[in-house]
Amino acid sequence: MLRYVAMAALVMLGGCASVWERSYESRIGAAAESLPARADVAVREVPWSRVEEALRELSVMWEQSDEPYEEWAAEKKRQADAKLLRALQVTESVDEVQIIGRSSFKTVERVRPHAGALEKFARSIGADMAIWASRYVGKSERIESQPVYSSGYRHVQYYDTRAKRYRTRLEYDDWTTYVPVVIEADETAWVVYYLRHR
Repeated sequence: MLRYVAMAALVMLGGCASVWERSYESRIGAAAESLPARADVAVREVPWSRVEEALRELSVMWEQSDEPYEEWAAEKKRQADAKLLRALQVTESVDEVQIIGRSSFKTVERVRPHAGALEKFARSIGADMAIWASRYVGKSERIESQPVYSSGYRHVQYYDTRAKRYRTRLEYDDWTTYVPVVIEADETAWVVYYLRHR
């Protein structure tokens, strides 16, 4: 779990796959089988500030430890997990809920946690809860190709079969040119924790 505390802190402070899947990090030793297609998955939100505060506290625990997380005693790991579960507003104990992994990313695209893709991905990795938080982080620039439509006369090359050579003639035509344009957009940071009841 602490393996991705630092990465999540960076997010917070600073194809066909869904955005949830592309940014997913499985927790070491927490592999779980996928759930049945109709299994219920709870998708809910928690305040960003709660998750951010818990990650800061876990980072301090990690920094102050003389041992790597992998060598922590089982009780110390349980305490760390309990702290994160409290931040996620999970009322069950750490013995009842397993943390499977998390997704974290920044995007200027519109993200809809309740549209079905998050629930589907959570189910595929064996999670029956997906708890998310998001925060606006500021403006970001991106380059998009914008179409520019034109029409008029232009030179067109063609092959003259009688003269057996290429010629040029003027033709009236419509055409589209794609021009790179810098666009300023709102950027949002997201983090999702995937949980499974034991």
